Formats: sequence, structure tokens, C-alpha cells
Amino acid sequence: MIARLSQFLRNTLPLVFALVLVVGIFAYSAVQFIRPSAPTDVIEGQAGWLYPGWDRLAENETENTDLGIARVQAAQEQLAGRGVDLVVLVIPAKVRIGQKNLPVAIRQDVGASNGYNELIAKLKNAGITVFDASPRLEAREEAGESTFSPRDSHWTAPAAEAVANDLAEMIASRTKITMHPTADSLGKWKTETRYSDLVALLRKRGDHRFAKDQFDIRAYTGERSGDPRILVLGNSFIETIYGLPRYLSHALKTPVGFIAEYGAEGPWKAMARALENGKYPKLIVWQLQEASFANNPPPDGG
Repeated sequence: MIARLSQFLRNTLPLVFALVLVVGIFAYSAVQFIRPSAPTDVIEGQAGWLYPGWDRLAENETENTDLGIARVQAAQEQLAGRGVDLVVLVIPAKVRIGQKNLPVAIRQDVGASNGYNELIAKLKNAGITVFDASPRLEAREEAGESTFSPRDSHWTAPAAEAVANDLAEMIASRTKITMHPTADSLGKWKTETRYSDLVALLRKRGDHRFAKDQFDIRAYTGERSGDPRILVLGNSFIETIYGLPRYLSHALKTPVGFIAEYGAEGPWKAMARALENGKYPKLIVWQLQEASFANNPPPDGG
């Protein structure tokens, strides 16, 4: 009896294991088939508009967003201990401001989303001083003025200056800033022709449908010397070609420096650099995108 049972198991178990393996492979393949694919890095909309697929809406990354808010709160406390005031400038995702040219399905999802407003409310409830760029950008969009470049992931220089003007008014109302002769002055506008960053990504893959775009760029003048009274931290949104730090300098009549690190996670790296530097200005403006909260890297950089 025992011998027959042993022989049965020896003959049957390999078949059972094989069956389990086949079922497992089938199930895994089915899951892989129905799992949503990763978002593309370029989303093609209407009227020739392109959107960065790496943008993340706050409500889709709740855990990361909450961790990001805690990190901002910790940085604010650390800076306050060193006598530095902090203003957090938050920029909404391009898909929120440029909704009208999104693919229909995505536009409906974004239109029903309240994640950005919830993010701003959470930051304020955490005691963080926030400057929300959304109202100014939305007002420009409604007035038919430029906000984001159609085929670029960045805002336009005129939009950045409009936000900087409002930001300067907020700063002047809460912080005493000493005027200084090395502040920046406004120069003339010029037009630069180049490939938008999203078009450049497509061209690397052999998609040459889109031509170069024209960008309005402001020329600034002014002697930049000494330690700035105000420091702007962020990513490529605060680069000179968009003008936010330099317009702030002009509006507040004081030198403004900046540290920019690339990518949605760039503002976190910029803050780390500023804290390591050991030289602290009177005020730091920390530019963060909505996607920066969703894409914040671990504090140790891992």
C-alpha cells in the first residue's frame, strides 16, 4: 500500500508542479497585459500642443506628496533657526493650465481633479508660507496671454515675469528688503528660435513633424556682485531665460541669486545645496512644481 502510494506521488507530483508553473506563467502574463503602461514622456494634444508625460498630479501620488510637504516643513524650521524666511512658490502642472488642448479623455480627468488645491491647502495648514502661481497663470490663460509654451514643458518668460511681479508684492508686504544699486534692470525683449524641449525629445526618436518655435526672452542688465539678499531655489523654471529671479531683483531693487537643479526633483537638490553652503540670505524663495511633490527623492538622495 505504502509502496503504491509512493509510486503514485513520484509519477503525479511532477505533473502537478508543471501545471502550477503553467498557470503561474499564464496569470503573470495576464497581469502584465492588463497593467497600464507607463506614461509616455511626450503627450500629444490638440492644436499642436505637447505635454510632459513625467508630470504627476498630486492626488495620484498622495503618499509621496505628503512626504514632500513634511520635508518642506522641516526645511522651513531649519531655516527659521538660522534667521532665514522661506516662501514656497508652487507652480501647477502644465496639464492644469493648458487643459483646453489636452486629449479629451485626459482633459476630463484633469478637469475633475482637485488635487492641486488640496496640495496648496495642506501646505498652508502645515504652517508653510505659500505663493501659489496658479491664479496668475489662470488669469493669463483666460485673457489669451501666454502661460506655457505649446510644445515645451516650461512656462513662458512673460508668464514667469507676471508671477514674479505678484511674488515681489507679497515679499515686500512681509519682509523688509534693503534696496541696493546692483539690482537688475529690465532690458529689451528679443525673439529666440529653437526646438522646444518636447520636440527635441521626439526628434531624437526620428519624429520630425514639428519645426522650431519662437521664444520671447528678456535681456537684463545690472552688475551682479556680493552675496544676494534673496536666494531663489528650484529647477529649470527659474533659469535666466525665463527671468523670474532677475525680475524679482528688478521689482524689489535688491540682488537676487538662484540655484537651479534640473528635473522635477531638482528643487529638493537645490535646497540641499543651499543648506550645505552655509551662507544664508535674508529670504529664500523655493520654487516647487506640483510634480516635485510626487517625484521627491529620498532625503539621502537614494
